[in-house]
Amino acid sequence: MKLIIASLIIGRGGSTFQDKNIVPILGHPLLHWTANAALNCPDINKFYISSDCVKILKEGEKAGYKSIKRPTKLASANSQSCDTVSHALDVMKFDGNIDIVVVQHANV
Repeated sequence: MKLIIASLIIGRGGSTFQDKNIVPILGHPLLHWTANAALNCPDINKFYISSDCVKILKEGEKAGYKSIKRPTKLASANSQSCDTVSHALDVMKFDGNIDIVVVQHANV
């Protein structure tokens, strides 16, 4: 049985470093480096990005990730990553079974 493994990139739009998740690093938006790590893993077969920011979601889509629009209540400086992941899992379950979720931060 092949496991269904999903990559979930999380990245918030509001920050003291404006657009940090999409700032160009060596010619590519920062989150593309994160995305490429998962895209190059043969065991990961589903790809999602969660953000409150349309610019971040669009960059994720360019990399091949499916967008999950994060509600404003999960996009404050005090929001917890676990709540963001829980919200994303509620959305992701509509795409079918997922056995493992690899959570990646857009700026790492």
